[in-house]
Amino acid sequence: MNVIIFGTGKRYVQNKSRFQYMQIIAFLDNDVKKQGSLLDGIIIDSPANIYKYQFDYVILVGKYYTEMHSQLLSLGVDEKKILDKDHKGIYSMIKESIHYDVIMCSANPHPKKIAMISHSMLFGGAQIAYLSMAKVLKKHFFDVRIYAESQGAILYDFLKAEIPVTVLEGFELDEKEIIYYFSGYDCIIVNTIALYDFMSKISILGIPMVWWLHEENAGYRAYLGSNNINIRENVHVYGVGPRAIQTFRKYARGENIGDLHYGIQKYQGTGIIKVKKKVVFAMIGVVAYHKGQDILSKAVEISWNIWKERAEFWIIGAISDELKKQYEMEGRIRIFGAVDHKKVLELMEEIDVLICASRYDTMPIVLAEAMMLKKVCITTDVTGTADYIVPYKNGLLCKPDDVKSLSKQIEWVLSNRQQLKEIGEEAYKVYEAEFSEEVFEKNLISIIKSVLADGGVNESEDSCIILS
Repeated sequence: MNVIIFGTGKRYVQNKSRFQYMQIIAFLDNDVKKQGSLLDGIIIDSPANIYKYQFDYVILVGKYYTEMHSQLLSLGVDEKKILDKDHKGIYSMIKESIHYDVIMCSANPHPKKIAMISHSMLFGGAQIAYLSMAKVLKKHFFDVRIYAESQGAILYDFLKAEIPVTVLEGFELDEKEIIYYFSGYDCIIVNTIALYDFMSKISILGIPMVWWLHEENAGYRAYLGSNNINIRENVHVYGVGPRAIQTFRKYARGENIGDLHYGIQKYQGTGIIKVKKKVVFAMIGVVAYHKGQDILSKAVEISWNIWKERAEFWIIGAISDELKKQYEMEGRIRIFGAVDHKKVLELMEEIDVLICASRYDTMPIVLAEAMMLKKVCITTDVTGTADYIVPYKNGLLCKPDDVKSLSKQIEWVLSNRQQLKEIGEEAYKVYEAEFSEEVFEKNLISIIKSVLADGGVNESEDSCIILS
């Protein structure tokens, strides 16, 4: 789709970033001093010469767009091809959106453009992994923009990393809106099973896509129901380790899927070392049934009189007021509630053992972060991380939904405190080999280059139009 921009003044300059994905074939301006010169490498011509160009739409970008509209009509331009603030034509149903833009300074004058789509901007493992991915892509001079259906705390982490974000009203877009927002990209990355339907809609553009999956069975049941997964040939699927891959294969027989672990940027730490008499055990993450905080609570309740002089227990993460009040009244577990990611890492420095009592979890990012900080991890054997743990060498394993099994591992730690440092050092080796930013960067860039080289299906030739 070829477009002409009518107007090259202040309004165009202020909204320049919105036009970066268009196929602009010419600019028009009534200022004879500008006519014949170039703007962003594209000719500025007189409106009277519009007949020379083959175009789909003319977009009016100026204060006096009503007069510009009338001028074009007098020159014989089809009114249906004129778009401005009041006349959006086929784009009249485009959803309202909020754009959080940042000043982009790229060493690459013609960077590949990548749209990264997230179902949420709330703090969570998948969103933290996505942030890491966006940073790596930006480091390699890709032009990245995040799209999300709602705002949330991690949005500001993207902006701090100088990665622009667009928040849409929701992802219930029709075909015209999909073309409007996404057809100008070289690659589209979609995060999590939650966006399967949306991913399927966008895939009709034929643009090369990466679908990055983190979930296990419950996630598929929640978002797919009884539907089968069907993947277009321009979609390349990757899972965060064997558990995510195995789960995908249950619901998408015959479809290909690759392995892409997330990567964790090394945290330098505060450097503050606190001498503690007690071993600090902590669970980090939203308080929910599948995370198993109730298993830890029961274990502590049963063994409190045995452990209370030797151990301290923390729960860090979003929690209901009712449950927070209950735990605080019992007085055995310290409750922190929801904190930002920076604070999570600071608190993690103070703990000795990270407990993951999840009933199911493909690859909890908090375990990789704990390994990065050389902490001992106790995790249920149903997590993806458990595949990398050798019991009592680089971590400990317990059974899910099993209070006695978790209690046994806590007691082992308390009885073998002198071995914690060595186990933590071995855990760090797992982080370096499997979850470091360096390993992730190498794998991710290799995948993106391969996906771009393969190209897409090219079922749509439409380009993106964004009105000022």
